[in-house]
Amino acid sequence: MKDGMAKRIEVASNVAIMLFVLVSGAVLVRQSMRPAEGPVTAPPPGGAGSGTGPRGLLTPSAGARIDVPGVNWASRKKNVVLVLSSTCHFCQEGAAFYRRVVEEAHRSQMAVHAVMPQGEQEAAAFLSKLGVSVDKVVSASPADIGVRGTPTVLLVDGAGTVMGAWPGKLPPERESELLARLAGTSQ
Repeated sequence: MKDGMAKRIEVASNVAIMLFVLVSGAVLVRQSMRPAEGPVTAPPPGGAGSGTGPRGLLTPSAGARIDVPGVNWASRKKNVVLVLSSTCHFCQEGAAFYRRVVEEAHRSQMAVHAVMPQGEQEAAAFLSKLGVSVDKVVSASPADIGVRGTPTVLLVDGAGTVMGAWPGKLPPERESELLARLAGTSQ
């Protein structure tokens, strides 16, 4: 009799464990399918497109027009926009990469603009500390130009149309892709 009771308890325990695993798995799958920041129902300001950036949020996609206060896109056929923040640890960690971006852009006769939410003096001091030398620093919210996360690098033509967007901390292959794109794009 004790043997039969032990078998029933073992079977009941195994069934309970299997139910727990199935329910937990269903909950995890359901949570992983949700957007991290909730659904984005409208494009960001500034005519941004449908590209996804950090945490699945929208960034300007190729073909979107952006307007950066005080920037005359027509002064160069191609422009690079670095969207950074002094409070973004990825921006600080990526300093060497941003120096290479600026070097390659200048080699290809492109203007380089930094858009940062800090005041112009604080932003310029931050860039100087990183050794990143840009042509113009603009104090503006990244959201004002349709960018939802820092760091983001944009390649923009002389009419203010986005030719490419590289949001977030880039893995080495995406860094190489961006640098190659800048090297292959000239005035």
